[in-house]
Amino acid sequence: AKPGRTLYIDPSYAESFRGRQAAWTVPQDIKPARVRTDATNGLTGGILFTPSALPAGAAQAIEGNAYLQIDQSAPDVYDLVRNTTAKL
Repeated sequence: AKPGRTLYIDPSYAESFRGRQAAWTVPQDIKPARVRTDATNGLTGGILFTPSALPAGAAQAIEGNAYLQIDQSAPDVYDLVRNTTAKL
């Protein structure tokens, strides 16, 4: 995404789908990042936002995934994961 360009989170497509259309202008000082291999061995790219940088109305349109590698020998590891993710 080039600085100064307007992008839309959850855009609308023709007459078939009406999205939230949350506009966001790419800041001049955006930091580039490299594409990474994700936990499913696919290449993942995109824009990493902090919550305060999201445009109004965008949070409801965004979803995410978390992939964990846990030490199953750690005491209460599943409770710790469950309690931590509940806060997200």
